[in-house]
Amino acid sequence: MQAAIAAVQTGFKNVLFATDFSDAAAQAIPYVREIAKRYDANVLTLHVRPGRAHSLPYRTWTSNTKIAETEDERHREQILAAFPDTRTSVLIKEGNVEDHLDSIIRSRDVDLVVIGTTGQTRDGKHRLGSVAEEIFRSVTCPVLTVGLHSLWSSGSRFRKILCAADQASDQSMAHALSLSQEFQSRLVLLSVISEQEAGYHVPTSQMASTSEYFLHNRLPPGAEGCCKPEYIVSYGDIAEKILEVESKTNPDLIVLGARSERGIHGATGDLPIATAERIVSRPPAQCQRSGVSG
Repeated sequence: MQAAIAAVQTGFKNVLFATDFSDAAAQAIPYVREIAKRYDANVLTLHVRPGRAHSLPYRTWTSNTKIAETEDERHREQILAAFPDTRTSVLIKEGNVEDHLDSIIRSRDVDLVVIGTTGQTRDGKHRLGSVAEEIFRSVTCPVLTVGLHSLWSSGSRFRKILCAADQASDQSMAHALSLSQEFQSRLVLLSVISEQEAGYHVPTSQMASTSEYFLHNRLPPGAEGCCKPEYIVSYGDIAEKILEVESKTNPDLIVLGARSERGIHGATGDLPIATAERIVSRPPAQCQRSGVSG
């Protein structure tokens, strides 16, 4: 087992938690704490507040500055109190998240971003929320999104992890295996044969057999003993089938590979970002790790 773990081990050493101090952001805090604990990681929290209007009269601008500084200190204390047993640093910036995120990820060697998501809009559509969506679409490192109705009680862990294996790069698979080993989770590997592929050149039964063989071969030797994998082959629309299997298997975590519209990052099998976003934003997913590429 140790040889298998060494072959796939990947870790999270610097975790960035982006917060706006909303209820959705608060739901992500226990996940950040537990991952940091399991991987002995550093936590960097980022809060970006709206910019001050410098065109205001001097007295008003000065007063607003003092109010902002007081609020920043209150937020800083709030964050540190939320992570009492973790190496935590706090960054508070001004402007828009997208103005700061890329440079912070590069300069701080961030290898995981954690964000809370709002889930549902007034029109009934499920979305990540504007800031979470921007982060999900723009960053190049793995992103863990935590739904608003996620429940993480003391002693909880990822008991079951669903990985869409043929829509995941090697790096995404490595993260799924690492998390499975770290949390002693059951790993469900899914292969979806699209409607265009099914029965196109070869019989469906042969495609199913080939897909299951592919799933078995995505695990390194010896890994089956520690992650107790379950293999599922399904047919149809990729996003719909992933959500269908999620409903049936009830995982605590979904691992996906995602590629942006601006180019392919990682394996060509990674999901288009819009498809991945459709899966991530759909409740009742408790904690979906997505955008895993590279």
